[in-house]
Amino acid sequence: MNGDRFFEKAARLDGAIEGDPQATIDTVVQLLEDHSLRAYFFGRLDKPEWLGPLRERGFFDSPPGPVVADGTVRFPPWPEGGYLARVAVSATEPVLEIALSMPETANVRVQEDLANIALALPPRLSARLVPKATSWLEMLDAPSRTIVPNTLGDLLAHLTGGGEIDAALDLARNLLALRAEDRSIGDLTFTDPRPRFDVWDYQQILKENMPNLVSSARERTLSLLCDVLEDAARISRCGHDFDESESRPYWDGFHVQRPAIEDHRQNEPYGLIDALVTATRDAAEQLIAEGEASVWSLVGMLDRRGWQIFDRLALHLLWRFPEAAPDLVAERLTDRRRFDDPGSRHEYDLLAWRCFAVLDPADKRTILGWIDEGPDLERWRSWREAFEEEAPTEEEELRYVDRWRRDRLTPLGDDLPEDWRLRYEALVRKLGEAEHPEFASPGVVWVGPTSPAASEDLHSMSIEELFSYLRSWKSSGDFMSHSYEGLGRELTGVIASEPGPFAASSSGFRGLDPTYVRAFFNGLRDATKQGLAFEWSPVLNLSRWVLDQPREVRGRRPEDEAHVARHNLDPDWGWTRKAIAGLLSEGFGTETESRLPYGLRLRAWDVLAPLTEDEEPTPEYEARYGGSNLDPATLSINTTRGEAMHAVVRYATWVREEKEATGEGESVVRWLEEVPEAREVLDRHLEPRVEPSAAVRAVYGWWFPQLAWLDERWVASSVERIFPTEPEQRTLRAAAWGAFLAFTRPHPETFEVLRDEYRRSVELLSSSPSGRWISAKPDERLAEHLMTFYWWGILGLEQRDALLSQFFANAAGELRGRALSFVGLSLHRMGEDVPPNTLARLRQLWNRRLHPHAGEAPLSNKEAAAFGWWFASAKFDDPWLVEQLKLVLPRAHNVDAYDLVLERLASLAASMPADVVDCLRLLLEGDTEGWRIVAFQGVQRRILSAALRSGDPKARKIAEEVINRLGARGQWDLGKLLREAENGATY
Repeated sequence: MNGDRFFEKAARLDGAIEGDPQATIDTVVQLLEDHSLRAYFFGRLDKPEWLGPLRERGFFDSPPGPVVADGTVRFPPWPEGGYLARVAVSATEPVLEIALSMPETANVRVQEDLANIALALPPRLSARLVPKATSWLEMLDAPSRTIVPNTLGDLLAHLTGGGEIDAALDLARNLLALRAEDRSIGDLTFTDPRPRFDVWDYQQILKENMPNLVSSARERTLSLLCDVLEDAARISRCGHDFDESESRPYWDGFHVQRPAIEDHRQNEPYGLIDALVTATRDAAEQLIAEGEASVWSLVGMLDRRGWQIFDRLALHLLWRFPEAAPDLVAERLTDRRRFDDPGSRHEYDLLAWRCFAVLDPADKRTILGWIDEGPDLERWRSWREAFEEEAPTEEEELRYVDRWRRDRLTPLGDDLPEDWRLRYEALVRKLGEAEHPEFASPGVVWVGPTSPAASEDLHSMSIEELFSYLRSWKSSGDFMSHSYEGLGRELTGVIASEPGPFAASSSGFRGLDPTYVRAFFNGLRDATKQGLAFEWSPVLNLSRWVLDQPREVRGRRPEDEAHVARHNLDPDWGWTRKAIAGLLSEGFGTETESRLPYGLRLRAWDVLAPLTEDEEPTPEYEARYGGSNLDPATLSINTTRGEAMHAVVRYATWVREEKEATGEGESVVRWLEEVPEAREVLDRHLEPRVEPSAAVRAVYGWWFPQLAWLDERWVASSVERIFPTEPEQRTLRAAAWGAFLAFTRPHPETFEVLRDEYRRSVELLSSSPSGRWISAKPDERLAEHLMTFYWWGILGLEQRDALLSQFFANAAGELRGRALSFVGLSLHRMGEDVPPNTLARLRQLWNRRLHPHAGEAPLSNKEAAAFGWWFASAKFDDPWLVEQLKLVLPRAHNVDAYDLVLERLASLAASMPADVVDCLRLLLEGDTEGWRIVAFQGVQRRILSAALRSGDPKARKIAEEVINRLGARGQWDLGKLLREAENGATY
């Protein structure tokens, strides 16, 4: 932080500004060799008489360029630019001459200054800077968020309002120009149009600036927008074959991003194409509404463009203003190509809906004749076979034809001849009303899977009516149609809200599709979570029936995968079996009225036991979905056998709780001996040859404290089996240990049993990555466990196994920082006082990290930064905290909890002014990026004020030094503190 005597020198500049420029220029030039003083001088200067002397000394000749270092680009400020913009109003010609003579620059901050100069000049002079402004846009090699486009948008408005139309159009064309950008999806490469800067800024220019430009430049503006939209179409089609001799509009694919020309929820909002289409549409409508152009002329202009998007825009204009060109309306509606074009379907149908009634009878017969002919079935068959990987049946073909006719007749419904009206009504009775018939593929608003009946409809049915509906309803299997999964989800919600009647009628679900049976069990699980009671006995009966079914559903073999996916069906009974395991687990664990009655223990186990032998997860399943996708613990709750093993632990816990509640378990010590069926399963699945699944092994780590609560001796004898040391079982150990760390809190009761496992985990820190876990990072949780044991006094720094010393030797700097940060954050969160012996132990830990023993890593920057939480906690003596903070700041250059540290320092400023302001000095020296200096000015000012008024010479000296350095970094208002201190003012 340089800034020696900044405010003293700034005062000399203030005096020079008020004096004769010719008399003081030499002094000013000498002072302005300091960049901070240059920023101060030009930031305050607003006198045009300085222009000449400063220009003679070359101040405006060489603005700084971008600075590239360490893979980053920095754009230095140019203080002179702000001054030029301020005086441009009164010194127009000299400032314009300076701006025009400046070399091209890629520094966006200099560009911003020049744009502000252009805004300050009269429009006739601003227009001369447009070529320079457009060159800046060409320098942008990638879309970015800079302030230049926004300012150029303001300049565009300035030129338009000042009547400089040619310059405005030139600037607009360059602002809106597009470039091609490739993107890859798998092996496919697509080319997309992209603006030169951020899309949001691009949209704002279209929205804010185009309407006024349309009013001033009329059809020239519309032509410009069409040019840009056509460029977007050509870029989008880059690499695709198309025949430019074709009479139809070129396919541009924009109907996917912009299904409707008018504003519609189907449209993809906030995208580039969406914004361009809206701007072009609005410009055309504005010209017609203001009487500046006719529908005929604009449709002709759009037709000449050839691309599909312009054909759609023309159809839209005819829909908006049909009375202006009735012959064109009839010509478009009776054009077979437009009738068949799926990309223009929306605009065509809207026009037909509005104008079919006024067509000549012959034109109506033409359109109805096409509908009578039906769709292109061959084309549909090809699409269906490609998409569904199977040929449609005859019944499906007939249904498709009926649906197609219904959809094409829907826009004409109110104006159909009588015979056609009857046909249409028959189709509606057969198929139901059309949903978005004017869209060929209404995919944007579709969120699947969807249900043919809403929850309200299902609620209104009796149980027997519901079962009948579930048996009779059939999915069409069409793309985005209602599905069995969608209906099942609605059913789950209905059962969850009122489980009693459904549980009592569980037998009615026998024979239904597995998709619905799974929905039933999921609904009961949700009801159990809410504490809603229901009768368990019939539910267990249905569960047993499910387990007795062959896993594979008749007619639903693996080779039928496409059929299953198209209809959104469960592939087999596997998902239902998992749902049963989940319901049992919830029933054992809940303490509400929905808890499973103890009297059903034998029947519940009769259901649970087979689930612990379910084939899922197979090794192939874990290889596909585990690894970098899901950690073993997460995989365990997403597989049948894994979920069942969770339920086994909950089952044993449930037995203990139920027996203790009745006084039967007072003398029991080893509860797994009281639940031998659970112990047998637990023992069996610890045998790697029987159970190779990492997901299942993770269950043991997840529930380790619970297993110890059930049977300490079993756990002690099983530790080496749960966490094996053999190299060939390292995956199983990592699964169990990772789950233990991720899902359990430190337990004093289990530490001695697991001491060797903690030690082994510490030993492996430097050589074995912990892998990706969704809920937590095992290594970080290991650090937290060790710090907790140290906090409790279970672990010490000088213990025989040197566990903590090993941790600080093997852990990376970031992980060591996590450990100390956890301690500090825990201190900060504690509302009550911490016992003195605990504080003494924590101080010993900190001192050990400042002065590590042989073999231990030195204090890392992350560890030093973590002291911020310790300091903010205010749990230690203030002098010690401040002393340690002064020690770590030169190392860390920053601290965690920066804002809390500053506030804590401010609270100590009155009692320890010199030390506190010195800490502030160190904090600011570490703020190389400068944003904290700006963000926390208020609390900094409080600390500095306290130091200046403290009467402590050392505190005052440091405060003056800091104030000058902050002044050099732009906080010019702090000079007031120095002046008030010199005058003896009271703050």
